[in-house]
Amino acid sequence: MPSDVSEESMSLLECFVVLMYDRTSDSMEVNDARKQRFAHKSRGLENIPPTQAALQQHIKRASLQGNCWNQTLVLNPELPIPSD
Repeated sequence: MPSDVSEESMSLLECFVVLMYDRTSDSMEVNDARKQRFAHKSRGLENIPPTQAALQQHIKRASLQGNCWNQTLVLNPELPIPSD
């Protein structure tokens, strides 16, 4: 399990999240998209993408969960320590 998200993966996931919130956006980073959606389009806080730090934490959490579910049928699973 990778403890850090690679730059390539992070940039692709950021682009995907930005496009999920606004298909017409030309931003490639979630922090720029947040600023654009909140400041220029006068949208509410619930309709803006997460910060880059929050997105990275969510990706790590989802990866940990996927790894745990992937080992559900293993007799003695090797689960990572969640604090790592």
